[in-house]
Amino acid sequence: MIEHRVLLGVRAAYGSLLLVRPSYVCTVLAGRPPDTVTCATAGVLGVRHPAQAALTPRLGPRAAPAGVATDLAHALSMPVLATVVPDRRRICLTDAAIATAFCLADTERFGRAAATAATAARGTGGCRPPSPGARPVT
Repeated sequence: MIEHRVLLGVRAAYGSLLLVRPSYVCTVLAGRPPDTVTCATAGVLGVRHPAQAALTPRLGPRAAPAGVATDLAHALSMPVLATVVPDRRRICLTDAAIATAFCLADTERFGRAAATAATAARGTGGCRPPSPGARPVT
């Protein structure tokens, strides 16, 4: 289990690197220097990661569905792009793996937080199942 602050730091650093040095990141991910379109696209898409890393702590669990959905949509769209544009296959599939990792990490973290909140609610007078033999409330 990764500490959530670490995950946010990794996300912010990855996105910042995409913004500042998209050609470097694309070269590492693709194994060759990127074309202009790939480089520009990476820079634009890189904006999301620092923004998400900044907003997630402020919004807390409310941010989870949108963040997970965004990462999942990105992870699912990259293999499609890899099929349509085969010369970008490696970078697309690598980026899909990165988006999947972020998606799974956020799902695990917020799922754990939701389970903890539910347990706390049960322990402090939240909704409880009726006790065996309890009379129904009318």
